[in-house]
Formats: sequence, structure tokens, C-alpha cells
Amino acid sequence: MIHILQDQLSIVHRFWQNPRTRAPILVVSVASFGGALHAAVTTYYYLEIGASELDIGQIGFVISAGSLFLSPFAGHMLDQKGPFFPISLAAISCSIGCCVRGMAHSVGGLILGAIFLGIGVNLWTVVLAHLVNSFDRSLRSEVLSGFAVQTTCLQLLGKGFFPPFDWLLRKKMNFGHKKNVLPRYRLHMGLCTFFCFIGTFALILDRKNVNDPEKHSIGDDCTGSPLKLSHSGTKGIASSLVEADTPLDLKKDNAKTEQTIESSECVILGLLVFGLLCQSIGTTVLSVLWPFVVRDRYGLSVSEFGILEFVSSLLSTCAVASFPSIERLWGRKKTAALCAATAAACGAIAFCVSVDFSSSKLMDKENKVKSSLTGANFQFLICHAFMATIFRASLFVLEPCLKSMLSLAVPAQSQGRCLGYMATLGSIGGMTGNVVGTWLFHVSKQVFPHSYDGGILPFAAVTVLLAMASLFFYCYGEVKGSLLATDLVEDVL
Repeated sequence: MIHILQDQLSIVHRFWQNPRTRAPILVVSVASFGGALHAAVTTYYYLEIGASELDIGQIGFVISAGSLFLSPFAGHMLDQKGPFFPISLAAISCSIGCCVRGMAHSVGGLILGAIFLGIGVNLWTVVLAHLVNSFDRSLRSEVLSGFAVQTTCLQLLGKGFFPPFDWLLRKKMNFGHKKNVLPRYRLHMGLCTFFCFIGTFALILDRKNVNDPEKHSIGDDCTGSPLKLSHSGTKGIASSLVEADTPLDLKKDNAKTEQTIESSECVILGLLVFGLLCQSIGTTVLSVLWPFVVRDRYGLSVSEFGILEFVSSLLSTCAVASFPSIERLWGRKKTAALCAATAAACGAIAFCVSVDFSSSKLMDKENKVKSSLTGANFQFLICHAFMATIFRASLFVLEPCLKSMLSLAVPAQSQGRCLGYMATLGSIGGMTGNVVGTWLFHVSKQVFPHSYDGGILPFAAVTVLLAMASLFFYCYGEVKGSLLATDLVEDVL
């Protein structure tokens, strides 16, 4: 445990010590903290504005669509023009989107804010790509894990700050009482705007250091010498061996072997892409539908769900922090397979096992559930929370594992585009999770009208996908010793 903590502190120190990465990591840090301040209340805020479950799915779809179309562009700009323009564009758009969403009075206003947030959500992608370019390939897993841990810790801090701050507003300041909770929700949503503008202002002031090429060298390996990579076709290490002085028959045999290796690499890359897509769908479905599930099944309030979210994020952060150590112990292949399998099993137990709480349900005048958190119902809630937390932690660890495997398969000069395409995959998964997930949730409530089991169908689909991905990872493994050209990866993505 001490070793894991030392590794994380070391990589975070590298982030803040490098003048070229200091301002970008500051922007992401304040944005992560500010966004987490309203994470628990966002769904309830949308409902108070008048959005339905399908409307919330459409809002998430708009945000994911912005990332889908703009992530490759942002990665290309990062590789060609430097980091300042794509990072500043994303930061400014994120600030405007948060402001518009916090002042919205209708679903149309929420969608307008989502359009700006669709641009701003690329902030995390371009900053991560900038960090990957700024450090040696030997530190790839540490950089990906350290970035995830730092942002998650700040999100955790924001989520932990929410329950006492919300209690202070309700109990001590009598702000946003039960009959009119919208002003209090707006205040929570508006705090994010304040932090986003602070980070953007600091980035603009430090723009010279961010764009200074002398403070950073792209394409260095772990020894500090430039990597010599081929861009002619899809040749890896196997193809360079073919070009050696060998007899003609042996060259033909090696050429066939090379084609076989390239075909195998394409299959493996395709499976990694599929796994990353499944991970994104699962994460989106969990973040969007979990508030509905705990509200309908257990009657949790905003504050109670905020506490549950905080504890879940805490344990998930610890899991991500341990990723480099687990990877060194088991290898990327086994780590990816185990995470996907664990997520599938725990997700099925947490969300797909139907439990009848009719004996403990209390109905109010509006026919809404008010479950008593005592007795058997409380025990089932604890079991659900435990399994859902493991489900979430497994998905969180799976993301840097797959990104590490994919990013190491491309040349160092194309890391921005590679991470941009991976963000596009995440956006496709986010769009699928928002639209298909909320639709399945709506259908599930019609199929099970009296059991409050709207989470069965979407989470059942997610667990099946994750189980398939786990099987693929275990059977086919990873790309070994091959630095593929950009064209191959772009074809696969």
C-alpha cells in the first residue's frame, strides 16, 4: 500500500513540476473538483427543470456527440499545432456550458448548455494526451493511472464536500426548502462555473510555458533517445526483421509470417477497441441510471445518494491507484480480463437481481416510493451498494488498462490522435449508454410496472457485453513488441 502511494505521489509531482504541464493539470484539477460538487444533484436538477428520463438521455447524447466529432480534431491540433489552442478552447467551452446549464429554465436551455459542454468535455482528453506526450513511454501506465487518480481524488473531494454543504444550506441557512429546492440546486450547479473560469484564466496567463517546445521532447523512449519508427504501411518489429539480408525462400516465409502477425494485431486491436467501447457504455449507464435505481428501489434522497456516491468514488479511486502494481503483477492481458469479468458479475448481482420490497414500501400521496432503510431493506441496500461499488471500480481500472495497451501500439508522434480516437470511442459508448440505456430503462419499467426494477434491462445488456469482452481479452491477449503505424490504428478505430 505504501509503495502504491509513493508511485502516485511521484507521478503527480512530475505533473506539477513540469512547467509545460503545470497549467493544463491545474485546469483539469479545478474542473474535476467543480464538476464533482454537483455530481449527486445533477439528475435531480434536470428533473426539477422539467426534463424526463428520455430528455436526460438526450442531453447526455448531445454532450457525447460533441466529444465524438471533436476529439479527433482536438488530438490532431495537439499533434500539429501544440497544446494551448485545443486545451484553451475546451476549457472556455466548458466554462460557458456550465454557466448556461446552471441558468437554464427549460429543457431547451439544458440542451444549449450541453452543446457547449460537448466541446468542453474534450478538456480531459487533450490534457491527458499532452501529459502522455510529455513523459517517456516507460511511464505510460503510471501517467494514465496518475491522471485518473488525481482527477478522481479531486472529484472525490468535491463529492465529499457536497453532503455537509447541502446540509448547511438546508438546515442552517434554510435555503431551498422542500417545496422549492430548485434555487439550492442552481447554487450547487453554479459553483462549477466559478472553478472552471479560474482554471481557464490561469491557463491563459501561462500560455508561453504550455506551448514551449524546448521544455519537452516528444518521441523519447525510456532511455531518452529518439524512437525511430516507420510510417510506411503497417510494419512493426516483424517487418523490420524481414528486411534483413536473408535467403529468398526465408524472406518469403518471413513475409507470410509478417502478414499473419499483422492480421493477428488487427484482430487484437479490434478486440481492445470493442472492450473500450463496452467499458464506456457501462460507465455511462451506471452514472446516468444509478440515481434512478436507488430512488425507485430504496427511496434515497439527494443527500443520501451523495453519501453513497462519495463512498463508491473513494473505493474506486483506491482501485485505480493500485492499477500499475496490479499490472506489473499480472500483466495487462490478465488485468483487463479480470476487471471485465468482475464488472460483469457484480453488475449482474447489484442491478439485475430482482428483490421484492413490498413489505417495506411506504407510499406517499403522489404514489412515490418511500422505502424504510431499516431491517431487510437496509441489508439489501448495503449488498447493492457493495456490488455496485465493485462494478464501478472494475470499470474505472479497465479504462486506463485498455488505453495503455492501445496507446503503446502507436508511434509517439501520434499519441494525440490516438487518444482523440479513444475519446471518440468513449463518446460513442456515452451516446449509446445515454440513448439506449435510458430507453431500456423506460421499457423495463413498463415490463415490470409494480416491481420498481427499471434497471434490469440496461444493466443486463451491459453485463453481457462485459462478459464477452472478458472472454476476448483472456483468449486473444495483447499486442506484443509491435509499434504499429498510425494508419492501421486509424483503420481499426
